[in-house]
Amino acid sequence: MQNCESIIRNLLSENVSIWGIANMENIPFRPYPELKLAIVFGIALDREVIRNLTNGPFHAYIDECNIANEKLTSIGMELEKKLQQMGHRTISMTASTSDINENKLEAEFSHKTTATKGGLGWIGKCDLLVTKEFGSALRLNTVFTEAPVKAGKPIEKSLCGDCSDCIDNCPVNAPTGKQWDSSVQRDEIIDIQQCYSECKRASKKINFNHPLCGRCIIACPWTKKYIEKKYKE
Repeated sequence: MQNCESIIRNLLSENVSIWGIANMENIPFRPYPELKLAIVFGIALDREVIRNLTNGPFHAYIDECNIANEKLTSIGMELEKKLQQMGHRTISMTASTSDINENKLEAEFSHKTTATKGGLGWIGKCDLLVTKEFGSALRLNTVFTEAPVKAGKPIEKSLCGDCSDCIDNCPVNAPTGKQWDSSVQRDEIIDIQQCYSECKRASKKINFNHPLCGRCIIACPWTKKYIEKKYKE
């Protein structure tokens, strides 16, 4: 009979680009306080789509994000079902960002939290998750569980160093330049009101009703390394 870790590994290794397990015990405001572990996983976005984000969002990028979100949500539900069948309380979140609280301009819970705690990456100077494998060109989902699985090593500090590419490419200078670590709050890193206003403007330009930009994704050297890898293989 398969154990929990093999169930998780077999499902995720075949369907996602990156994944990890986070110990959430000391994280306040997590949505399910009784569930102290989180399985976080992501799907990398198509290189050619990301390559064309230089001038802002476009419909192929929106479609790519939607496809990844739907797949991530489906995988989360499948993982939830499998672990529940083994007798472990498990609750999957959704990959969608449509539930943003417009007063606070944040989701009720950010997948970036589980991603850093699960060792997938760090928070960049534009407040996006950055990974060594895919830069910021990925979508995420999280499944909370009580299953007996081993958590990975969290990432506590930024690897951005002196890089300012995302800052230099932001049309409204939303990033402050503050270097992230696990004690730094979002509003120290970015002027979220300026970012949100620019996202609304960029989306309106292409007649899309959900605020979206993406310029900082393609500006990141780690993202560029990912999209250029295709041409070096």
